[in-house]
Amino acid sequence: MNNAKNNSNILTSLFPEHVITEETDEPTTTEKIYPEEEIYISRAVDKRKIDFANGRICAKKALARAGINKFPLIMSKDRAPIWPDNIVGSISHTKGYCGVAIALKKEAKSIGLDIEGDNRLSKKCWYLTCTKEELQQIESLPEEKQNSLATLIFSAKECFYKCQYPISKSWAGFHDAVIITDSILKDGRFEIVLQKDIWEHGFRKGDSFEGRYIFKNGFIFSGIILNY
Repeated sequence: MNNAKNNSNILTSLFPEHVITEETDEPTTTEKIYPEEEIYISRAVDKRKIDFANGRICAKKALARAGINKFPLIMSKDRAPIWPDNIVGSISHTKGYCGVAIALKKEAKSIGLDIEGDNRLSKKCWYLTCTKEELQQIESLPEEKQNSLATLIFSAKECFYKCQYPISKSWAGFHDAVIITDSILKDGRFEIVLQKDIWEHGFRKGDSFEGRYIFKNGFIFSGIILNY
């Protein structure tokens, strides 16, 4: 499997230096995943098998760089990957790309990664994923730029929800947070602000978090990390 990181190093620019990333744009792979992982895709369609395998192989390479070998990445009952006790991590894949980001728990509380094809959202989905304020900002742009912003908002929220879930164990809806869009397209950063409490021990209404994003090669890459 060709590791796209070697060509473009895209994911590393989303995170601080202590985060390990692996990525691939290969549509298929001949590398094997662990038997304990294969169980989860034994009856899956081919696309799901490829996506799952690419994610696990990227995870295996990232863990090896952290000094952890021969660790099958199985799933919990909520289908989230069960990382080694000393690791936080996130996996994302979309058609044509897959990536993983991990960090040591002593250096990060949680991490979220999301990869989307640019312009992937239909206009009907804008109203399901965007708040009134976000829709106003989208519709203020030239028509050719609207779907890119809508998809970025979707990706940024996905990336934050994946980051907060391992801590809160609470699901959040797309309207439970808003992306501050005033400067989102200027410097590769986004700010997300909660519109409700998500977790009684944290993640309160009004809390804000900053992440990074990149538009490249027809994809949107979003990353966020929570430090102690």
